[in-house]
Amino acid sequence: MNPEKKLKRTAELISVLVKYGFGDIAARMNLDKLNLRRHDEKKAENGPHNVYERIRMALEELGPAYVKFGQMFSTRDDLLPAPLISELRRLQDQVHADAWDLPALLRKELNIEVEDVFSELNPEPMAAASMSQVYRAQLKENGQEVVLKIKRPGIEEVIEADLLIMKDLVSVLEKYSESARSMSVRQMLEVFETSIHNELSLLYESSCIERFARNFKNSREVYVPAIYRAYSSNNVLCMEYISGIKISDLDALRQQGIDPDVLARRGLTVYMEQVLEHGFFHGDPHPGNIFVLPDARIVFIDFGNMGSMMPPEKELLEDFVAFFALGDIPRMIRTLRKMALRFQVRDEKQLERKIYEIREAVTHSDLQNMGWSSLFLKLKTVFRENDIELPAFAYSLMRGLALIEGIGQLLSPGLNIQESIHPYALRIIRKRSSPSYLLTKSGEKMRTIYETLSDLPDNLRRIVDKISRDEMKINHEINGLAETREMLSKSLDRLGLAIIIASLSIGSALIVRSDMPPKLFNVPVLSILGFVISAVLGLVIIISVARKKK
Repeated sequence: MNPEKKLKRTAELISVLVKYGFGDIAARMNLDKLNLRRHDEKKAENGPHNVYERIRMALEELGPAYVKFGQMFSTRDDLLPAPLISELRRLQDQVHADAWDLPALLRKELNIEVEDVFSELNPEPMAAASMSQVYRAQLKENGQEVVLKIKRPGIEEVIEADLLIMKDLVSVLEKYSESARSMSVRQMLEVFETSIHNELSLLYESSCIERFARNFKNSREVYVPAIYRAYSSNNVLCMEYISGIKISDLDALRQQGIDPDVLARRGLTVYMEQVLEHGFFHGDPHPGNIFVLPDARIVFIDFGNMGSMMPPEKELLEDFVAFFALGDIPRMIRTLRKMALRFQVRDEKQLERKIYEIREAVTHSDLQNMGWSSLFLKLKTVFRENDIELPAFAYSLMRGLALIEGIGQLLSPGLNIQESIHPYALRIIRKRSSPSYLLTKSGEKMRTIYETLSDLPDNLRRIVDKISRDEMKINHEINGLAETREMLSKSLDRLGLAIIIASLSIGSALIVRSDMPPKLFNVPVLSILGFVISAVLGLVIIISVARKKK
């Protein structure tokens, strides 16, 4: 990263922070060489806005990285106050479209002549976001209408500079805020960095679309737009144009003869299949990203934000769902421990009671209409209170399910999400109880045991070799060692004083018997001095012991 560009971007950040009344954060970044006073007069214009509104406005003005970081935090209603969450959910990744020389840009990026590939190319963008613009075109070879998603030139450098500055900001927040340290902001920034790098790569998005298409290759309920790799790159994505109905447009759906109630259940089924069958799910399924074709097939778009689970993670998630359905709270907690990135629970019995109370609230007849958002908020709050940090896919999944629930309630207000999810829990339970599954898992366990035992002789030999070469080092820590050292030190000090007192007392007594001049009241002065010093030292020991007992 060019230092000059980072410095310029930092100056912009400082300007916005001061403008919206956050100059104290700017001052703590050790950037006094940037002149901030010239922005002070801008504070007044934001006076009527509360602090949460000013945070949202500052993030929007700072650009794509900050907007998306705020959007990620908008799912953490267990960490942030409700008014701030409300503002963060209002963050919009919308900007004014820029005028580009499309033929020149495509010629440079794809090494093509526009007139040879496209019979039509609309120079006006149909959508504009902070990281890309979208154009409509038609392929000459087959007449297929397509959309071209084109990344903004130079956006990578802006994002990289913003990420570096964010790391500086996180360091400042962690230094001055206990809340920032407890929220694991640095870990969240690392997750965000991976996410935004994926979103910046249109090749990654192309691969996600193709993987999604493979997962639903034989589906009669889902349609996935085609990708044209010949006209795509890391900065350009060419894909089939979808002319469908937005899933939230109830009037248009009914006019097409599509039953919203049936569509709501189909959408939930499709999303649960993504999660439980494929372990690869859409991370941002809001109504603007889901369309419906005239034959009622569902189309997802915008695959830059996808959640992905490795097979062991998917299996742990299935276990968690199954144990929750069965009410087996201890096994739920054991599954959580395996799943969590950080699990530092001080009182597992208290955690068990909290999760039990949540499950009772969900299954109780008077609370059947509790939504996913409410359930996830309760779970995330319990996790935070017990210092449990889950992988990024878990929070992405919670957000995705909450969005799907919102769409389901819009399409079918009477839809009971808890009842709709029950068949999936039963399916998992049956799968876990099937002889084939038990046999497979037993075989895996036996293989693990065999491999461990097979490696044992080699591991033992390496240990013995290290011992024989005097290379084995043992690190140990004794709790309370500092207190023990202090106690021994004080005890030795007292013992030394006691020896001195005894010596002085014996010496003084010998002097008295020797009748050594000079004398005071017919007693040698030197012996009197010895007795006085012994008495003072003895008093010191008595006071020290008395204080220790208190």
